[in-house]
Amino acid sequence: MTFEPVPWFVGGGAEVSAETARVLAYQACRGNGGIGGPDDLKVTAFTVPGAGVNYGPGIVSCISHAPAQTYQAYTGRNTQQGTAPVTGTTGSGTRYHLVCAHVQDPYVDPAYGEPTNPKVGPYIELSVIYDFYPGAGYGTPQATADLIESQGLTAEGLAMITVPANTATITQAMITDVRRVANPRRVAERVHLTSTSDDTLNLASFEQFPNGIIYDLYVPKWATVAKVYGFVEGLRKTKSGTGELRVGIRDTTLGTKGTTINEPAPAGVDRVSYNVGGTITIPSNLRGTVCRFEVQGRYTTTVATSSGFLSTDTYSSGMLDITLEERAL
Repeated sequence: MTFEPVPWFVGGGAEVSAETARVLAYQACRGNGGIGGPDDLKVTAFTVPGAGVNYGPGIVSCISHAPAQTYQAYTGRNTQQGTAPVTGTTGSGTRYHLVCAHVQDPYVDPAYGEPTNPKVGPYIELSVIYDFYPGAGYGTPQATADLIESQGLTAEGLAMITVPANTATITQAMITDVRRVANPRRVAERVHLTSTSDDTLNLASFEQFPNGIIYDLYVPKWATVAKVYGFVEGLRKTKSGTGELRVGIRDTTLGTKGTTINEPAPAGVDRVSYNVGGTITIPSNLRGTVCRFEVQGRYTTTVATSSGFLSTDTYSSGMLDITLEERAL
């Protein structure tokens, strides 16, 4: 086996093959299919639901699944919003359709016909593939991508549409977003922190607790999601009580799902520890700013005397693990 004689990119009039150019596209996206940014090629219902969908502008990487085309990809660009018709159902069963960016290259897959004008194509389009059901994992980007590959399609999934029986119009509730960012950016920080002073959990609404388990982090403009985990150690328990702990962002209502606390009465003073965490979607007004991530707590009214059942001192400590990611919105 030998190298192709002209690599990317030799001057002097040397001709580079289309296959080598597609290898470059594959390397550029690290072998990942997907969109370029979180808002690219989003599929939505019409403002007044009808027999079709809207799709937005954006760029896409489509991994080639044509025969003998390994390590190759296509890069496509849509410059304006468009619409695509979706045929309604008339039968008795629910139908599942895939909306995708679909490359149709007749020079590697003879199933596609050559366009009237080979110079201008088109060779890529927004397609609706009917009766496309991935089974397990339905509605997830990876399950959709796996079925696309198994069927030999050079395409990138954008949305799944679940159409009930005898339905002629497509509503937003029927559309499941399956887009993925091809090369998502991310930044991660992990910090160990100690409680700076004595502190008591004495509010029924979320407050910063334990004292000092906070971290200020710049959120890049591209970050749409924060995966945050907190660990608090050495909380003092002096009586029974119930409450919740979570990770939140200061001066907002944003936070992870609370971890429920239900502590029995101790024999004296006990030390307890908790893990908390989850995912926070970052709104546009917080991107490009410094956000204060913090462990927050509250007591609940399940036990009337819950106020003050947990406290901290300078022997209490914690950790915050924050990963900011770029995901499709």
